[in-house]
Amino acid sequence: MITHENLLEHVWGPAHRQDLDYLRVAVRALRKKVEADPASCRLIINKPGVGYRIAIEARARALRSSPILST
Repeated sequence: MITHENLLEHVWGPAHRQDLDYLRVAVRALRKKVEADPASCRLIINKPGVGYRIAIEARARALRSSPILST
């Protein structure tokens, strides 16, 4: 789990530790790229008020079933 504040500080700098809208927009765009169904949030999981975590096992399953990797 990585906190919202930690992500914001490392990506946008210390002045943006409370700018959650930046983070929400970036995570939404990332989900569109990596999630089979961005609305299901199976790979990038939000813990409201805390931060995000990556579902490693779900990601491994998704990669194994990827048409790119199965060819």
